[in-house]
Amino acid sequence: MLALDVTDPEPLPADHPLLDVENCLIVPHIGSYTDRTRYDMSILTADNIIAGVHKKPLKTCVNEEVNYKKPQMDVESALEELKKAGVDLTDFD
Repeated sequence: MLALDVTDPEPLPADHPLLDVENCLIVPHIGSYTDRTRYDMSILTADNIIAGVHKKPLKTCVNEEVNYKKPQMDVESALEELKKAGVDLTDFD
């Protein structure tokens, strides 16, 4: 038995040979979908949001060179940039 959660290309073309293999299961990125995994992912997401708000390193960060080693701008500057871009911030006042 063969099980694939990720393929390249994705999705596989209709004439791909793997689609004809009887003991091959191909799923569209749902191999990790269990209640426990989704719970763990939600806790990790919340932990990363809290860390980010406090300008602390994120537990999981793909782009380590920007993982809060040095802030790009302070909050006030970021808000000014958003206002200049036309973002309505009235809900955040």
